[in-house]
Formats: sequence, C-alpha cells, structure tokens
Amino acid sequence: ATETTLKEQKFARLMERVAKDREVYKMSCPRLVELIEDGRAASPETELYLRDKFSALDLAQVSAVVLGCTHCPFIQPVLRRIIGDGPLVLDGADGISRHLHNTLARRGLLNPRQEPGEILLINSSGEDSLLRLSLALLTSADETDAGDPIPCPAGTAYSPEQSRSGLRPCS
Repeated sequence: ATETTLKEQKFARLMERVAKDREVYKMSCPRLVELIEDGRAASPETELYLRDKFSALDLAQVSAVVLGCTHCPFIQPVLRRIIGDGPLVLDGADGISRHLHNTLARRGLLNPRQEPGEILLINSSGEDSLLRLSLALLTSADETDAGDPIPCPAGTAYSPEQSRSGLRPCS
C-alpha cells in the first residue's frame, strides 16, 4: 500500500474488523506507483524492490497478501514469483467489481449481452503518454489476444499489436 492508504481512517477501521486474531504486517511501498506508471510493473527493478520489501518476512508464515492500492494488481505476476503460490493475494478491485455488478443489477442496468464488449480508453488530461500506459497495462503479453481491437475516443480502432509496435493510440 501507499503510506497515505496506511494512514487512512478507512484502513484503520478495516484493520480493527479483520485483523482481530491475525498478525498483520503493514508494508508501505511508495515506489510501486512510480514504477508502474513508468511502465516498469514487470521489470527486474520492480522485482528487486519487492524482494527487498518482503525480505524481512518469513514467507512460509504468510497466509495472505492484501493489495492496498489501485496500482498493485499490475504487479501480481512479479509478486507471485516472490511469495510463491501458497499465500492468497487479495485485491480490492475484486470487491469493487462485485459492488459495481450488484449496483447495476439492482438498478436493472446490467448488459444482457453474452459476447465480449469493447474497452474505451478515455483520458481527460489529454496526455497521450497516459493513454499509452493504460493500454500497455491492460494488454499485458500474457492476457492479450492481439486481434482484439480497442476502440479509442476519436473512433480509431487500436489493437494491442499496434501498441507493441510503438504506434500512437487514439490520435
């Protein structure tokens, strides 16, 4: 988590509720956001950084790792190399997705379509670098079918294969 997350009242309440009979080690990882936003989520530098952070722990005693920042899901493959397959990895995005699904269902707004939809990347800052980063994070090599187009705000279809070729998205 970030230092800010660890200081939040919401985090303190969650700790009171969940950590009653567990030993919890709070780990601030301030460089993760920078590494991820620089496009280095899967880099050796990120792995070294995380190995150093986890070096103080006896990993055989770790039953779960909670990802406490919206950036953290992007480092899961690196994290797994460090902690192994044993510990659970708990990601807040799962709960957010379930909450969104339940809210849409309650309001009758779920899309009944069975076929895959499209992803529309919109960036209010106007910075192409943020669109490229978003596309790169969402189309990691092990999760992407290079043939699936990703529509852009300007209406230009932009495929993950184009991303790897260095073409500018959504121009």
